[in-house]
Amino acid sequence: MAEQTPMQSRLRRRLASADDRGFTLIELIVVLSLIGIISAIAIPGWRSYEDSQAQPSSAAALVALMRNAQVRAVAEETTYKVTFAGDGKSATLSKFTGATYTSVSVVKVQGRAPYFTNPRFTQSDNTVGAIAYFYARGAATPGTVQVGRTHSSKIYTITVEGLTGRVSQS
Repeated sequence: MAEQTPMQSRLRRRLASADDRGFTLIELIVVLSLIGIISAIAIPGWRSYEDSQAQPSSAAALVALMRNAQVRAVAEETTYKVTFAGDGKSATLSKFTGATYTSVSVVKVQGRAPYFTNPRFTQSDNTVGAIAYFYARGAATPGTVQVGRTHSSKIYTITVEGLTGRVSQS
């Protein structure tokens, strides 16, 4: 058998020591346990943060939908209406097409916790309903709707002025 050169013997030693590198099963279990513990602590806080951010986002989306209805009613010289679902999870924008209303778009609440509540719009016959109308001349049915959130006392109120059709949030 031929003798090894110094380079071959160094290479053989280096390859032999390469098998000793890596993680043991205990080390992997410890790291995975730590990741699990940190996740268990962080996830509920993150969900609470998401819920708290979903409420103003839902309010802004509803304001945008209602302002869109007001602008489109004037620009297209027709009537639009915003109807609130009974479950408080959506609002539908519909356009008057001569005899009926056709759905144009729907806004759903963002996330799990927010909801639309207390839609109260004074109709032309002085009854109060859950539908806001926006007319071609720029007027609207006056009223308010609130955006609430489960486990929170914070309420966003969206107001529609009757004479101008102006939509504002407070």
